[in-house]
Amino acid sequence: MIDFYNAFISYRHADPDMKVAEHVQRSLEHFHIPGNIQKKTGRKKIERIFRDKDELPITSDLTDTISNALEKAEYLIVICSPNTKESMWVKREIQFFLKNHSKNRVLTVLAGGEPQDVIPEELLCEERMVENELGMKYAVKVPIEPLSCDYRMPFKKADKEELPRLASALIGCSYDELVRRQRQYKMRRLTAVFGVVIAAAVAFAGYMIYNNFRLDRAYKESLANQSRYLANESSKLFDEERRIEALQLALAALPSDDDDDRPVTAEAVRALTRATLAYRSLSGSSVAAVWNYQMSSDVKDYVVSDSGETLAACDGFGNVSVWNTGTRQQVFSINLQNVKSLDLLDDSTVFILTDTKGYAYDIDDGSKKWSVSDGDNRFDNVYCRRDDGKFVLVTGDHMVLLIDPEDGSEVSRCTIDEREEDFILSFYDGALSPDGSKLALAGFCGIDQSIVVKVDLNKGTSTRIAESDDYIRDMGWGDDSHLLYSSAPLSSDSSQFYSNISIMRDTLVKIECVDPNAGRSIWNTDFVSSDVILNSMFMRLPEQHAICYSCANLAIIYNVADGSIIHRGNINNPIIDVSDVDGDGWPMYVSQNGGISFPTMTNVSDNAINCTYILANDLRRAVVNGGLYVNQQNSPNIIYYDSYVQDENWQDIDEDLVFSYYNTGNYVDEEILAYMCTIDGSVNIILVDPAEAELITTVDLGEGTFASSYNLLGRADDHLYYVGSGFDGTILYELDIRSGEVEEIPLNDDYYMPEMAASLVDGKVCYPDESGNETLIRLYDTDKQRTTDFEIDEDDLDLNMPPRYLPGCGVIFVSTEDQNYIIDVESEDVTRSDCRIPGPR
Repeated sequence: MIDFYNAFISYRHADPDMKVAEHVQRSLEHFHIPGNIQKKTGRKKIERIFRDKDELPITSDLTDTISNALEKAEYLIVICSPNTKESMWVKREIQFFLKNHSKNRVLTVLAGGEPQDVIPEELLCEERMVENELGMKYAVKVPIEPLSCDYRMPFKKADKEELPRLASALIGCSYDELVRRQRQYKMRRLTAVFGVVIAAAVAFAGYMIYNNFRLDRAYKESLANQSRYLANESSKLFDEERRIEALQLALAALPSDDDDDRPVTAEAVRALTRATLAYRSLSGSSVAAVWNYQMSSDVKDYVVSDSGETLAACDGFGNVSVWNTGTRQQVFSINLQNVKSLDLLDDSTVFILTDTKGYAYDIDDGSKKWSVSDGDNRFDNVYCRRDDGKFVLVTGDHMVLLIDPEDGSEVSRCTIDEREEDFILSFYDGALSPDGSKLALAGFCGIDQSIVVKVDLNKGTSTRIAESDDYIRDMGWGDDSHLLYSSAPLSSDSSQFYSNISIMRDTLVKIECVDPNAGRSIWNTDFVSSDVILNSMFMRLPEQHAICYSCANLAIIYNVADGSIIHRGNINNPIIDVSDVDGDGWPMYVSQNGGISFPTMTNVSDNAINCTYILANDLRRAVVNGGLYVNQQNSPNIIYYDSYVQDENWQDIDEDLVFSYYNTGNYVDEEILAYMCTIDGSVNIILVDPAEAELITTVDLGEGTFASSYNLLGRADDHLYYVGSGFDGTILYELDIRSGEVEEIPLNDDYYMPEMAASLVDGKVCYPDESGNETLIRLYDTDKQRTTDFEIDEDDLDLNMPPRYLPGCGVIFVSTEDQNYIIDVESEDVTRSDCRIPGPR
């Protein structure tokens, strides 16, 4: 008889329970445990999962086989759905298992329904002995939350996100460690697969060639190809603003030490240069993505502390992480179920609100400072913090609690009155007045009406100040005596986005401004947007005594007093965030397509918008504080953008050197950097020592010159050569790098486009000359100062590129629109070819 099972699966023999049970058993028994966790836990694999395949008769007791399996099983896995309560055997199996095991050994898997409706009651609480003031002990029932896994989604997705929760419990490790090790294993496996492919290619080359030298060369080439592949993937990640992952791949593409055979490829160096932001100089505000904060799954919410020194985030699995934004180090993490919202009360305290409790944790040491609850009442999805740090929570039985952030104590409590026998289902939004004395709440009254309730936190009273048959979308305060809310019909058709198809409709939202004290309307207006609504919000602009409302693609700034429009901005893309960090009274908009926009007053239009597209695309959320933190749809990353980003080792060559135009001609080697530019209306050649970052000299080509008339050819010995062409002919200029003196060498009497006029290779200047009776290709030796002529049977050279001397072949290559020529420099033989090479035009 088998004396050990990792788990016993209890379920109702009906769909969907049966399908989920079969899938969970098969998936667990084939679950791969990463090697590091095998060493740590001693578990090589999940060996046995018991699942009874036969439905027991109603009148029978548990069979010996089932009883033995329940007794020998380490864990009990209960498949929960609306069918569960119909099965007496699931209940019996739970009761039998709990005779020999504690409730923390029971795991639940949701196959259908909601957790509170389908999880058996005996798993939702446990009895504990407590002692009263008289020393008498008695049993009380304490609610507990069993570990639950959600299989109401497709099995493939559930296996990826939920199966590790079950496996980690059976193995005896943490969920986060298992997920992390799985990712490492997958990366090693992918690398191994790639390595096998490379090794196979190398082996095949060796088998075909039977030559050790060629085999070694093929191996190194395979490593180079692998490096190029990794570098290419790094560049893709960098373009997607995933800079840290791009940096890791770029490093993997380079040799790890002196003993590594991997070659240094140009692609890998380029990828590392991009990812490290090397050689990046300041240009304007120089906004760039400098860091990625990563969660285990899709980011659900995140917040930055008031000082900007701390970032906190939570994901869909209930993982909460906190980072120091200065060091980029993670300083705190925890996993909680049913996280509704989170906040940073200060740089050392994170507050996490769940369905029934709020927890404050010390970020520095990870300890719980305090918790807040209201008996068994659940909290509504309302959290508001005042300027003095105290914050407001709203319970499901219509109680408003004002909480002290120092110790979690209740400062005050107010009951929201129910009027006219209306039953308020829940409150879903709240907004505090600027002075923090009033709280506006939006909620449902019955099933067909929305209301706005004002709560006076000082007096402890509540007043219904607005009612609407429409859904109240947003609320905001213009000042302490002007409350605004927007509303729209629940059934209204708005713009939608399906896959790559957008369906655009005009969406009407009504904005109402009311006096919160008198409950009367002050002004109202219609707000019509035409794009998909990803976010909508009010934002105060006290500098202008105005308020901005954004919804979909539109943002309008209203005068608080009378509702007149100050600015109307159409971003032509859904707005996801509005902020006014500098407090100048003009908002900054962040849009879904990565745009940053500002209202701009111009002579052309008072409603102009200045848009710059510098962020990642497909954004869903943004937070502006000490930089810009954005999150893309279904992404586990929070991308941090900073301004004035540059290479910290960057040095200006000359602070007083200001260019107004850059030419395309340039040359660089280990000793000099030369390039053409325009300074104060004339063309100059700048010579720089790249090693010392010092200016060598500036050569002014004279007034009235144009950069388009010159082309920089390159260097030979201690001279820099450039060519100029005009109506008076073409001239070669020889610039002495040490003295700065320039010598002119006339080439011909014709005009050529400067980029076609000549080329310099190995100290030889090659150029065309059609100024005489013959068509010549001339080769000028800069060392011997001697010119050799080669005649071509061509009446009119229509060059695709300048003639070029190829020293390795001893030939000159000439490409024209009609044909090509190869000139043997030693024999002076000219070979024609009708094969044409397309030119730059």
